[in-house]
Amino acid sequence: MKIFIGGLLPSRQQRIRELYPGVDFTFASDQEGRRRWLSRAQSAEVVIIDQGRTSHSTTQLLRSKGVSYQFADGNAAIQRIIESAIDNEMEPE
Repeated sequence: MKIFIGGLLPSRQQRIRELYPGVDFTFASDQEGRRRWLSRAQSAEVVIIDQGRTSHSTTQLLRSKGVSYQFADGNAAIQRIIESAIDNEMEPE
């Protein structure tokens, strides 16, 4: 599973990688270019946006390009979204 998380601090990125070693994570900070965000988000199965660390113009771009994302406010919310995505992936079809 490939998950993109935008706006997450580097120290938190490492912790997320440690908690979910079987997940392919990509990250971007708000200082990175919006095209990089878009490219990474479009290639992910799940897109999570750290609500407090992402500009409105970045989320507008993702929305305008049809990228579906979920806002999260803090580590616990991010972890709940990741765990839900993992659970959904493991359910039989």
